[in-house]
Amino acid sequence: TYEVEARDKNNNEGSTAFTITTNLAISPVTTTDSPGYVGESVTVSGTGFKPSWQITVTYASTPVVFTTTSEEDGSFSYTFEVPPSAAGAHTITATDGTSTMQVIFFMESTPPGIPLPMLPYLDEKAASEAYFDWADVTKDADGADELSTPVTYDFQVATDADFTIILVEKTGLTISEYTLLEEEKLESTSKEEPYYWRVRAVDAASNVSDWSGAGTFYVGFSFEMKGWLLYLLIAIGAIGVFFLGFWLGRRTIPEDYYY
Repeated sequence: TYEVEARDKNNNEGSTAFTITTNLAISPVTTTDSPGYVGESVTVSGTGFKPSWQITVTYASTPVVFTTTSEEDGSFSYTFEVPPSAAGAHTITATDGTSTMQVIFFMESTPPGIPLPMLPYLDEKAASEAYFDWADVTKDADGADELSTPVTYDFQVATDADFTIILVEKTGLTISEYTLLEEEKLESTSKEEPYYWRVRAVDAASNVSDWSGAGTFYVGFSFEMKGWLLYLLIAIGAIGVFFLGFWLGRRTIPEDYYY
């Protein structure tokens, strides 16, 4: 509020209070019942700020900072995409260094759908460096399109159905497949004592799906021939071929060939 005074040439005086109201709003408006999502375009609009001045807009929960410049009348408008952030209320702040205003953005909390395991097939024999595949998650748990993207995946392999002994665990996988690394290769096991694997989805608002049903597979015996052993067997084979050839040669030479 400012006090404005005026005086004319006859020294008549007067004053009045002049109030500048600072306002801040976002569009679209979000609520707990109608929340927004990651990647949504949100426009922040303000009035009553310093004219032709730098305005700093902060999505405080992450935080992510944007800057723009107000108009000559002190208004501004700035549009940004909502960054990855957890479900719930997030404060958006706008300031010119003197005036500061805040509004709330509500992030959606619906978890993504449960991934569908595809490979290995149930009870199938797999390689020790097994390949796993599951369907992309594009819907949320309510069957609507998953809006808070990208979706990532958590993946586990265990020796028991309760996943109390986890052998391999990966989080934040960006694609819907995974191949075990050499250092993660699994030991051979029988079909009656299988390995178990499962996967779940996590959206960009940190909403987590339930785990998929556990898939089972087993790893058969595999013989890996080391380099030195391979060369040794080749050498033994070559020597065997030499002696076999020598023996056959001796048998085909006529007896009167020798003196």
